[in-house]
Amino acid sequence: MKSARNEAKGETFKFKIIKAQNLIVVFLLSILITSFSLTLPIVEAQLINPIKSIEVFPSRITRLRGDGAIYHVIVETGVDMAKAIPPPVELSVSGLPPKASAKIEPRSGRPLPLFHFTLSIKTDEKTPAGTYSLRIIASSGAVQKSVIVTLKLVDRTEDGASLVLYDSYAKSLDVNFWTNMFIVALTMYGSDYMNSFTNPFAILKKFITGLALKKYSMAEQITKQVVTLTSALKSAQMAYCLGVTNPGINIPKELREIASLIEQGNRKEAIPRISRLIPALQKWLKNVDGLVVDGLLVSDVSKQTTQNLIKSTILFLEGELARLEKVPPTQGVIGRADVVLVIDVSGSMGDAWQGEIKLNSAKKSAKALVDVMLPGDRIAVVTFQSSARTELSLTSDFSMVKKVIDNLRAGGNTNIGEALMKALSELETHGRSNAMKTIIFFTDGHITTGMREKDVLAGPVKEAADKKIIIYTVGYGDPNYLREEFLRKMAEATGGKYYYATEAYQLQNVFIEAAQMAGGWKIEATFTGSVKQGEMVTAGTFDVVPGTKSFRVVLNWPGSNLDLKIFDPTGMELDLAAPNVIYSGDVKPEYVIISDPLPGTWSIKVYGKMISLEERYYIWVSTYAPRSDLFSPIGKYIVPLVLASVLLLTGFFTWRTLSGERGKRLKQLRKLEEMYRQGRISEETYRNLRSELEEKERVS
Repeated sequence: MKSARNEAKGETFKFKIIKAQNLIVVFLLSILITSFSLTLPIVEAQLINPIKSIEVFPSRITRLRGDGAIYHVIVETGVDMAKAIPPPVELSVSGLPPKASAKIEPRSGRPLPLFHFTLSIKTDEKTPAGTYSLRIIASSGAVQKSVIVTLKLVDRTEDGASLVLYDSYAKSLDVNFWTNMFIVALTMYGSDYMNSFTNPFAILKKFITGLALKKYSMAEQITKQVVTLTSALKSAQMAYCLGVTNPGINIPKELREIASLIEQGNRKEAIPRISRLIPALQKWLKNVDGLVVDGLLVSDVSKQTTQNLIKSTILFLEGELARLEKVPPTQGVIGRADVVLVIDVSGSMGDAWQGEIKLNSAKKSAKALVDVMLPGDRIAVVTFQSSARTELSLTSDFSMVKKVIDNLRAGGNTNIGEALMKALSELETHGRSNAMKTIIFFTDGHITTGMREKDVLAGPVKEAADKKIIIYTVGYGDPNYLREEFLRKMAEATGGKYYYATEAYQLQNVFIEAAQMAGGWKIEATFTGSVKQGEMVTAGTFDVVPGTKSFRVVLNWPGSNLDLKIFDPTGMELDLAAPNVIYSGDVKPEYVIISDPLPGTWSIKVYGKMISLEERYYIWVSTYAPRSDLFSPIGKYIVPLVLASVLLLTGFFTWRTLSGERGKRLKQLRKLEEMYRQGRISEETYRNLRSELEEKERVS
């Protein structure tokens, strides 16, 4: 039956190929006829339907922020070409993302009966991530027709690059993609097909190591061998090769659903879906291997291309399994915080206070907070003076966040109300429903324009509180000039807190702790103290119980330079280059993660590496893997008792079985079997006696 179904598929595709060839002939003839007719006087009648249809391939594209996307637009005329020449058609596009540009080639053309336009979208690194609906409009005189397409932009992160690759594979393994490319190739073929693979691979490989890196590299190498198909016939052959060998699963749909799970941070459900999909792809590859090259429906090029695509997809998914299953201890569980940094850039922020420009102080504080965010967290930057503006929408590209902060300049009045409204709008528009939402507000003074203080508290502050958005405020400059009571009310109304600039280090500590807990780490102990230049102090000790898979020590301090020193239960200093250790390097905050640690008491010390006078510090010790109660101090007595009890009960029931009625029947059965093997009783007698014993056992 399967063979008959494949034969039926084959006949369908044969019909499509023959139809394709006929369309090519008709298309070429129409060009010749039109070319001849163009030598005659052109009469463009007042046409009722100059544009019959407009189609765009592909209709949805996923790309990294800063990358480009290419759409192929096919316009068909509704004019009877035997009576008149179709009028020119112009193409335009609306709904572009911020800081994105569009290029249409050519700007206009005459459908004969079809015309191909290429729409190239170029985005900027500052273009906010998100899903954008673009309206592509074809115009001829007063007649217009339009179509909506989708452009999804994701951050240039590990998961972002992965999402682009899922989209690219889903597209290239879809029969409809190649049948659409067949239509495009009838007019003019061109695509950034290869670019959608190569750039994301390069970005992914910056983040991962080991097996995942090997798999991604192999997938990238094989994908580069895919031949760029430039003809209608080859596109139709690809559709045939994929269609007749499909294992019966909608693999493009599966890939898109897995991508959605990863985008949501749901690795737990994504991993088994990938595991189930790989065997289906291996079966598909086996089916393609069995295709016979006939030169018409299956060519060497189309078969090899199909094999390469499926092999590359398998390698990519194997790399994804390795990537998703190995959650790096530095990350723990992916963070889910959306934070808007609201920075005052009014003129007064350009003044100096205690030897430093206030805006520069705010920049340092903001960038220090960026350093403690987890992968998967997102940050936006909003600035305000006389008015407010979003400098950068929510993104996980923390290097871009720092770059935007560095480029800020002071000038203008102070409009706090509009700034808060802009931050709330950003969280409402681009915030995730399952993320912790926070606004951190950096300012140096009074409101000089816009809403009054009471209106700010009754308006945007109350709205934040209602939406469970926490506001933290940080004040800079002369305390006599600052409206500290107002800033305190702003924060406390939402469950946040006000910090004066010299206490901004405490705010950083709040985020370090929150980031660890959001990442699945359990805070086991905290230590605080101070240290002088060249001094080493013991911050505290921590007991590691048997069964602990990993623990992390994080050190933070306001400024200068400190070093974290950790000593194991034997008194040896921890080797930061050991294979079971991950070290952040000489950065702030500094952290060390130890996998499979030695049970016992560990000592944590702080060394004053470069300090002017005295430096405060704060240390967190947290565990990631849950520890089993069976291996607690009480558990070490419980386990032997449980095992002894099991052995006693097993012995008791064995003795009861062998000494009771059932034991007697078992002995009779063994003796019966022995007599039968020795030939002392016939088979019929053996069967009758065995049946009697089994009946007694059943009744018992």
